[in-house]
Amino acid sequence: MLSTYGMTESCSQVVTASPDAHCRTAGSAGRPLHGVELRICGENGKPLPGGMEGEIHLRGPMLTTGYLHHHALNSTRFADGWFQTGDMGVFGDDGCLRVLARREDMIISGGENIYPAEIVSVLLAHEDVQDAAVVGIDDEEWGQRPCAAVILSKGTPVDELDGWCRERLSAYKVPRHWRIVDMLPRTQTGKLLTGEVRKLFSRETI
Repeated sequence: MLSTYGMTESCSQVVTASPDAHCRTAGSAGRPLHGVELRICGENGKPLPGGMEGEIHLRGPMLTTGYLHHHALNSTRFADGWFQTGDMGVFGDDGCLRVLARREDMIISGGENIYPAEIVSVLLAHEDVQDAAVVGIDDEEWGQRPCAAVILSKGTPVDELDGWCRERLSAYKVPRHWRIVDMLPRTQTGKLLTGEVRKLFSRETI
């Protein structure tokens, strides 16, 4: 089984961790396939140096030319043949791409970028956590704070989960608020409905 990265707009995969990719970083999606141009860009749309995190832009003959009847969206997602994927990523020292999160799901707390997938990975490593979701909730002091909703196999106290995270994550990445739930809202294909998860942390409940 190989790790890959792609999307509908690119007609399937554009990056693959094939055996000859020699990716050394855990979680790498691999290297761009033949004919695929890929770069990491900052907020201004300009390419960033290697090793810096930013939005993944791609270009190539496999890319769609736009969305039908969505001219406004096309003007913001396509420029000079490049497609702004909305995914955040970084190239490792080995030249392999690591996909970090959807740009819209990235949490910015106190000026620090937080990727929910990193926190979820730590939570799922706990033997009592069956599933988990992490979202950013607005915070007057920090801008946003990470919050976690988890499904547990037994009644593990939140203090234990908090301590588990503090041993493995920087302090600013530890979830500020917790919800123990019976199920997480997902689509039929298993995609997490982050908007619904955020509703669990309304101002009335935190």
